[in-house]
Amino acid sequence: RLIEEFPKSPYAKETEFNLALCYKAVGKLDMAQYAYQKYVATAGAGDQGGQSALWEIFSIQKDRKDHEAALSTLEQLKSQAAADSDVLLEATYRTGEIYKSMNRPDESLQTWEKLRTMKPLANPFRLQGLILLAESYEKSLELERAAEIYDDLARNASKDVASSALQRAAGLRKARRTAPAPAPQSPSEGGETMVDKAPKAPQGKAGKKPAVKKSKTVELPGMAPDE
Repeated sequence: RLIEEFPKSPYAKETEFNLALCYKAVGKLDMAQYAYQKYVATAGAGDQGGQSALWEIFSIQKDRKDHEAALSTLEQLKSQAAADSDVLLEATYRTGEIYKSMNRPDESLQTWEKLRTMKPLANPFRLQGLILLAESYEKSLELERAAEIYDDLARNASKDVASSALQRAAGLRKARRTAPAPAPQSPSEGGETMVDKAPKAPQGKAGKKPAVKKSKTVELPGMAPDE
């Protein structure tokens, strides 16, 4: 009612956002998404609230498995994001996630490949995307490509993940040189993988950020931990 009667009020914009939050809290997702979209339409370029509203819209679309709409929202976020920003990295990572959910693995891998040239190098969304990328190449027996990505993780990931990635890169290159050599175990055959045990990318702007926990030692498939 405040928005309708006093659309030019300095409180109208904030009220629109809070209204969307309320609709979402009570499960009225169509109305929540509409309110967020109205907020985005009135927000100026670079408005942090507008960016937050877009992430809220994406979260609703993702939960409802409205994949095409979610991809469109992510493109909007990427188009507004600064180069090498956390927003750009997260939106790129999330795009790969959506493609994977849509059973479009080639597009998922192409998206995560873009993370290899993006910065900051230690960004958690970048690293998690590289872990998924490396394991995908390993499954398809593209061992040198997988090893190159493990090299990247060895340089830029946390100590435990970096150590395991370094060992895995060496193991894959040794397997390529050995003839005949058994095919490396796929994650489904080798038990827990880097994806299972590595610290996950935080929920980021698409949800509440969890508390950061200290990572445990990562055991990669086919390799025993250091003695």
